Amino acid sequence: MRTSPAGWPKRSLATVEHGSVAHRALQAVGWLALLVVVAAVPFVFEEPRTVLFTQAAAYAVAVLGLNLLAGWSGQISLGHSAFMGVGAYTTAILVADHDWSFVSTIPVSALLCFAIGVIVGIPALRLQGLYLALATVGLAVLFPAVVNKFDGLTDGSNGKRIPRGSRLLAPEWTGLDPRDDAHIWVYFLVVAIGALCFLITRNMVRSRVGRALIALRDNPVGAEVSGIHLARYKVLAFGVSAMLAGIGGSLFMFTLTVATASNFSVNRSIELVTAVVIGGLTSLPGSVIGGLLVVFLPDWAGNFANGTLAGAIYGVLLIAIILIHPSGVADLLRRLWRIVVRVTPRIPRTRDETTTLVPEPAHASASAADS
Repeated sequence: MRTSPAGWPKRSLATVEHGSVAHRALQAVGWLALLVVVAAVPFVFEEPRTVLFTQAAAYAVAVLGLNLLAGWSGQISLGHSAFMGVGAYTTAILVADHDWSFVSTIPVSALLCFAIGVIVGIPALRLQGLYLALATVGLAVLFPAVVNKFDGLTDGSNGKRIPRGSRLLAPEWTGLDPRDDAHIWVYFLVVAIGALCFLITRNMVRSRVGRALIALRDNPVGAEVSGIHLARYKVLAFGVSAMLAGIGGSLFMFTLTVATASNFSVNRSIELVTAVVIGGLTSLPGSVIGGLLVVFLPDWAGNFANGTLAGAIYGVLLIAIILIHPSGVADLLRRLWRIVVRVTPRIPRTRDETTTLVPEPAHASASAADS
């Protein structure tokens, strides 16, 4: 089998044309298999493992926000844990102190984080690269201090605890036990909201806004000459990225009983960046994969060792993933799938190929010959 310079085979076991019946059937089978796997998770795994999957789904939304900023916009942020914390504390405060439902707090978290992201994004226009990364670290460092400062609202270092009577229970119409099966209901709720966030983001990056962000990332001068407003789109990217991180923090709070500043420290920001890198920049599936890996790799490492050794194993696993394929796990899986099936672009038919030639009648030919 012939291989490309990078070591990947040039030929696949099967080839389908984009948009063909075979391609659409393959897509339908893939989506159906994904739905079956997602739906089976809470019934196959026990409650602690299901909670981890729920947290990974919430985490993936926050990773998606950072991926939008770093991948599509080209801006680096090490302070997105602060936006996650704002979302989590907004949900905890509204539920615990004002008897809001968990779902109704999400729009408030989204709007609040979007506003903060825009405010932070405006001065960030003057910074690039490592300077921007160092500036945004200040957000992650500042957030725990702000939480402890306003202890009358956040309960300080003790954390904002959600009363038992306000916690999420499974509705009666689901047929689940309200308390014993609450983790199943929370799982499906978080996955559904997360899927909606991914759908909206997918439509955005494929629209004019997404193309403008890519142009600004790759060639800012050329993009401005073409009429793209650099400041407007960069601030918009920062605001939407912070909004998604806030939604992720709110969803993360669905699985917790208390919100603490330690859950959203600088370490959480580093984990978000790690998830983006190992999942794959500018990859929507990579955000999901990154969220899963960052949540489950420490858990898997803990099965082999405890304490410092578990952390070392976790670090070795991350380094191994980056060394094996620096472009991210999503790109690695895509290349492996291409060995099995390659989707080729549809070749547009020319007018000559689509026009049916009608044979000339015999008597008309004879008349032309006589003349």
